[in-house]
Amino acid sequence: MKAALDLDVLEDIITAVVDPSAADVDRDATFPHAALDALGARGLLGLLSSADVGGRGGTLLDAATVVRRLAASCGSTAMVVCMHYSATTVIEAHGPLEVRRAIARGEHLSTLAFSESGSRSHFWAPLSTARPEGDDIVLDAAKSWVTSAGEADSYVWTSRPAAAEHGASLWLVPASAPGLKVAAPFDGLGLRGNASSPVLADGVRIPAARRLGEDGAGLDVALSLALPTFQILNAACSLGLMDAGIAAAVAHATGARLEHLDQVLADQPVTRQHLARMRNAADAAGALVDDAVAALSSGRADAPLRMLQSKAVAGAAALEVLDLAMRVGGGAAFRRDLAIERRFRDARASAVMAPTIDALQEFIGRALCGMPLFG
Repeated sequence: MKAALDLDVLEDIITAVVDPSAADVDRDATFPHAALDALGARGLLGLLSSADVGGRGGTLLDAATVVRRLAASCGSTAMVVCMHYSATTVIEAHGPLEVRRAIARGEHLSTLAFSESGSRSHFWAPLSTARPEGDDIVLDAAKSWVTSAGEADSYVWTSRPAAAEHGASLWLVPASAPGLKVAAPFDGLGLRGNASSPVLADGVRIPAARRLGEDGAGLDVALSLALPTFQILNAACSLGLMDAGIAAAVAHATGARLEHLDQVLADQPVTRQHLARMRNAADAAGALVDDAVAALSSGRADAPLRMLQSKAVAGAAALEVLDLAMRVGGGAAFRRDLAIERRFRDARASAVMAPTIDALQEFIGRALCGMPLFG
């Protein structure tokens, strides 16, 4: 049986499109249209779509492989694909057939619209509303950070239930819906090309049939489908950034010379120790993420714990590793040409992206104590 993921195709796209544009995407804060077009045309945006609708029928491991390799080249492109894959898992389970087919063809980009201005990174507590009007639902919301805002074709959107007394609901909201507004373009520290911006909904009307799952059961859908995928793929982004940072630091350490000593930087014990710490931290995080993927794929009892740990551990490791990469590079690392400082900035995002590292530590502690995640 043919493999869902062709690594040669991925490498071709990275070499021809992603690598050459990565510095420009970061410097100019431009959305990576060319990379997304290439990934769509070669079947990689439909990686997680079922073969029944023309997709590749790929696995979570396949998706993590793609995101990790993209992140080593361009963190912004990797984050856009991470969010698209996370949204795709929900759409595949509950979305309309025509959208599933469009994603499989690589002609539809989706994303998650969970975090809100009123509840910030507490994505599990939406304040936005969904009001029934005939066969339609009217949405009002102030989403705080949405990757691919204004660029995606649809948003997997959280709100309070339309009729149920408790919980949350999920909706598939077309980006073309009247009343949607991207509040401002993104001009931030890292992941500068991922178009992460607030999105406002003012009386946005969509068919009630665009609900994803049962009314009031949206959080269950998000936790069972979107969150595990997002956690693993966000961790994969961190791993890819570490891959690139370590490679750049090693290249610099083995190439930059101390002429007065007739040595390269790597001849200094402190430099080698920094590199060793980087490799150790990255490999330890990678091993945990690999185990989390295996646990989720096999339904192991510890899968929820490993899933929670994946983003927290990989995100923290990326902060440490990219900080050390800057130290190994010294003043040269502050220049754009080594691309260490770009990875250093991109790595900051995971710590504050919902669920934040602090929130994940709380969840992990609750899980260890046999307590419900949400008190």
